Amino acid sequence: FTGADGTVVEGTPLTYGEMEQFLALINQHRKNNGASPLVYDYNWLDGGNIRAAEIAYVFDHTRPDGSSCFTAVPTDYVSWKGENIAWGYPTVESVFEAWKNSSEHNKNMLNPNFNTVMFTGITPNNGYRTWVTLFSSTEPW
Repeated sequence: FTGADGTVVEGTPLTYGEMEQFLALINQHRKNNGASPLVYDYNWLDGGNIRAAEIAYVFDHTRPDGSSCFTAVPTDYVSWKGENIAWGYPTVESVFEAWKNSSEHNKNMLNPNFNTVMFTGITPNNGYRTWVTLFSSTEPW
């Protein structure tokens, strides 16, 4: 994967099974809290993988070139957007629980304005997994 500043991070991406597992976890969490389910947005997968590589290099919501995290993905059709990032959690369940127990991350997961989600991550050669969740709404403001 190549980041915004040209940095290359080699690693293993998440499996589709892990992406589906996260979607099931977040949608159950949203259901338990009265929010509508999210649909997986595959349009953001390439950009999400870029973000996962970038946070292995610079752990920040700002990209290594100084631009917004959302410049990695097409946003011309969305009205709301949010990003959760994490590093070092070994499993889908562990990163989901960490985000659920963080008030700011949990706000993104339960935000009723969001109707789509993209979840991905990589395990770089150093072995420490990076995780990215991008939320959006395709509804007008």
